[in-house]
Amino acid sequence: MAADDRAVMLNAHPEHYAVVREPDGRVSVLETIGGWKVPGLIYARFTQDERDAAEPPDPALPVRLIGHLESEDGEARGRVLHQVGDTSYGFRARLGIYWPAAADLEMVK
Repeated sequence: MAADDRAVMLNAHPEHYAVVREPDGRVSVLETIGGWKVPGLIYARFTQDERDAAEPPDPALPVRLIGHLESEDGEARGRVLHQVGDTSYGFRARLGIYWPAAADLEMVK
């Protein structure tokens, strides 16, 4: 993502229809979220600051993507905490999107 290599990102995440680094530093992601039938556009502002994590990161998963989810106009919508770590058999991943309590349950599912 840091290299803005769209071909690699779209091959790695086929449900992401577009992943674009915006001029303001955010990443816009067009993808199908949860049980919704159509793609939605979300904006992520990755800080990599553990204080922005929705829960304490797992020390066994040291590779992390931490940040905020926002609307197009910058209103807070949620948080992201993706974590990955090596194991003896390959790797383990814990991918987390944290929505507010008032979020549509179909989106959360």
